[in-house]
Amino acid sequence: MPVLEIALLRSFMEVARSGSISTAARQVGRTQSAVSMQMNRLEAIVGQQILRHTRGGVELTAAGDRFLVQAERILA
Repeated sequence: MPVLEIALLRSFMEVARSGSISTAARQVGRTQSAVSMQMNRLEAIVGQQILRHTRGGVELTAAGDRFLVQAERILA
């Protein structure tokens, strides 16, 4: 089973909260491209699309909503 790094979960939580990869990047102290790569890596680990890109940013898919609950539990 792949290891979920805490940094990936924190970045995901910030993306979910803000609806923006660039805003999340500022919050976690990374570049936008680094957070985008983290989200791609997280989707590869999870094996499902968890984010959907929209005109205004990003939103969680149904799988992303379910994963968010698990991420919150892990980080609590």
